[in-house]
Amino acid sequence: MGSAWLADAVLFVHVLFVLFVVGGFALILAGAGRWGWVHNRAFRIAHLAAIVFVAVETLLGFTCPLTLWEDVLRSTGRISTACTRPSTTARPGWVSDPIGVTPGGGAGRS
Repeated sequence: MGSAWLADAVLFVHVLFVLFVVGGFALILAGAGRWGWVHNRAFRIAHLAAIVFVAVETLLGFTCPLTLWEDVLRSTGRISTACTRPSTTARPGWVSDPIGVTPGGGAGRS
């Protein structure tokens, strides 16, 4: 039971990271002329570092460390990842990789 709780905690952190990357970009665009905090240097550096991390990870074909950690925690708790996570191989390439940066992925490919 402890491994499942930890895996859920890692998943929660992963969701927060994705929200930071995607939501941060949307907030920067929306508040460029209105909100002063979107010009905060620490926020912008942290956001850029997160984007660069994801881009490098994708270009090199690495799996996200948070995904690996969650999978290990779920496997030690004997919770099948097939039941808790949708398969990434079941989606066509245009869904998984719309801009074509993943090796073998790309828009219009399936």
